[in-house]
Amino acid sequence: MSLSQRAVVACERAMKQGMASERLVRDILKNKEGQIDVSCIEPFLNHADPMIRRMAARVVGAKGDACVLIRAILKEKNDEVLPDMLDALVAGDGIEILAELLNNENPFVKEAVVRMFRRIKRNDCLFPLLFDKDDSVVNRIKRYFHEKN
Repeated sequence: MSLSQRAVVACERAMKQGMASERLVRDILKNKEGQIDVSCIEPFLNHADPMIRRMAARVVGAKGDACVLIRAILKEKNDEVLPDMLDALVAGDGIEILAELLNNENPFVKEAVVRMFRRIKRNDCLFPLLFDKDDSVVNRIKRYFHEKN
């Protein structure tokens, strides 16, 4: 078993016990051996503990299936965890996928994505919202474009 695989197994074991470990997540993320299977971490995206969901999102966003992370993002109800999940998606080169979430009907998700793009100074990704059916969204996006960063 490689070092990377051992790190994934150790992280999974800790999460099963209800513990979140920054060190174990870092061990997985610093993997340079190529692709590793982190599918055993994916179920923890739905864990009751928000810290474990955050850690799982970081692992899945960087090393796993972005589609699984997106499904978790769409179900997430905690407004403190959602930005971390979106961060994990961006960290895993998911900026295009994140842009697609702007079309989501859930205003909670849409607002979190807008805040994420503003935070990473990618207001250009907000352009499609200028054509949103909600006038308040359109006006807010116009205001964002006129603000100086």
